[in-house]
Amino acid sequence: MRITVTTVQGDVTPNMKEYAEKKLSKIKKFFASGMLDARIQLSIEHPWCNAEAIITVKNSGNMVAKAKSDDMYKAVDAMMDKL
Repeated sequence: MRITVTTVQGDVTPNMKEYAEKKLSKIKKFFASGMLDARIQLSIEHPWCNAEAIITVKNSGNMVAKAKSDDMYKAVDAMMDKL
């Protein structure tokens, strides 16, 4: 499985990218059919931090989860809760 973390707007630190990637890699155990590809998009639009994940699951299509918070870590955690 390939995980890609990108930023759209604002400066997101390498630690934040690593945190998002690590969080997303934990959920692959829930997909028996297998995750093929995962993309995380992080952006900052003051005062909000946005996190979006698009996951391609074998034989199931795409799953999308979005979250917004005043802190990027909280936004990533909320996004993961939705997945």
